[in-house]
Amino acid sequence: MKKETVSQTDKSSINSAEINKLTKPESQFYPITSIADAENRMELMRSKDVAEHILACLEADSKRLEGRTIFGSADEYHNLASEFGRRRLYNGAEIIATYGVALYKFNVDLLADIVKFGSQAQDWESCRKAFERLIAINRKQWNWRTFSFVIDYLMCLFDVTPEGERNDVEKNIITLVKEYKKLNDERAWLAESEYYLYKGCREKAMFTLKDAIKKVKVVPSVCLKLADLLLESGEYEEVIEIAAAGIRSSAQDQPSVNTGYLVYVSALAKDALIHEEDLHSEGQSNSGFRNKEKVAAALKEYGIAQRLLNRKVYLDNIRQRVLILEQKSGLKGNMSIIEYESVNDV
Repeated sequence: MKKETVSQTDKSSINSAEINKLTKPESQFYPITSIADAENRMELMRSKDVAEHILACLEADSKRLEGRTIFGSADEYHNLASEFGRRRLYNGAEIIATYGVALYKFNVDLLADIVKFGSQAQDWESCRKAFERLIAINRKQWNWRTFSFVIDYLMCLFDVTPEGERNDVEKNIITLVKEYKKLNDERAWLAESEYYLYKGCREKAMFTLKDAIKKVKVVPSVCLKLADLLLESGEYEEVIEIAAAGIRSSAQDQPSVNTGYLVYVSALAKDALIHEEDLHSEGQSNSGFRNKEKVAAALKEYGIAQRLLNRKVYLDNIRQRVLILEQKSGLKGNMSIIEYESVNDV
């Protein structure tokens, strides 16, 4: 996640002439003047050559006998590393964070970046060193990013550690999750649930997510994860309840989840309950597909989900499920017909 910083070279302060200059093909090879300058170029130009040029400039600058000339704040180094990471240039992201740590030796965000991107680049030795430095820092200075990135690293480390040598890794995960929960952040419970799922302990994972809903007020990501697990288990009534809680929690200016997906999951659960009820209705007049109110509720949610989602795989499934409900119930959903072929499957 990008951290907002105030910089004279921040993109918001670049005038149109400067943007035109930066977006010219030849500008990708202009010398880098600062870390913020590098970040602006990464955001304005999508060429991989830009990333390689930035790394080459930083490497050359680091070898200058008279000292480095390209600098930035800790946040700017983090933002640039994150931009590399978003493009899956993990080795480059780790290198950027390492340059930052050379200046800001105890910055937890940059050390966490090394752990995160280093593990994605399979640079386990650098990860180990950054992890050891982080562990030595008082946990009160850690933030959600530090905890999340370190726990993700340990989960990756679990995969490459022989089975008989995993005890220390597991202990570290469990200890850090407990400390992470002190921040009262839903991501701590999510991390714990992912650990249990990795271990094959599905019930423990679901219990952990339900515990988060009891203890943390805003839990959209937890609700989404739990709704998915419950749907897979056929707990349709609970899915509807949890999805509704997730939709409430996602009422924020920058929601952390795709609200349309929560609506979609709720519609699937209502759809499944209609089929389940019809299977055991034994001809009752107001059950299953004969229950027009329930069918209408499912169709309505499918209609909302259709307008909010943009993945073809979801839209195709919505179209199929709506067709089945309409044909079996005799109702017509208030759906806007869209050209599915024109939707990118992202």
